[in-house]
Amino acid sequence: MRKLKMRTPLIMKLADNAHKWGKPENILRSEAFSVYDLCTWAGIECRAFGHHADFKMIGMIGGNEHFLLMEDDGPFYSIGRDFIEEVEPRDVALRALEIMAYTFKEYTARECLNGQGLFIAPPWSYSRRNEPTSESLQYK
Repeated sequence: MRKLKMRTPLIMKLADNAHKWGKPENILRSEAFSVYDLCTWAGIECRAFGHHADFKMIGMIGGNEHFLLMEDDGPFYSIGRDFIEEVEPRDVALRALEIMAYTFKEYTARECLNGQGLFIAPPWSYSRRNEPTSESLQYK
């Protein structure tokens, strides 16, 4: 396993339970990507293995919303690309893993992120007294 240079953690977006049901764009499963693909693009170790890591179940769609469709051959997760503000490919993949782990509660993505220090909680997440401001959103 090669050692990766540690990067500045991303501030979690906390999009908990912010998904809808369905599949708004017709993305073929063959065009989709897997948790393993996201981990590779993010430059982190994929802690999932076998079917759970390799299953093509994720697609990027236009817009800010995320969707889940339970199909006969398994779940399909549509992630709204406009929700992801990052432009660096590694950070886009990492943000997609965050959405998989904490919006969709997808176990394999959560295992891949767990304990790696890739995210920090936003400053206002522990107290309502510290509501977000443009300055608090900047990582220092």
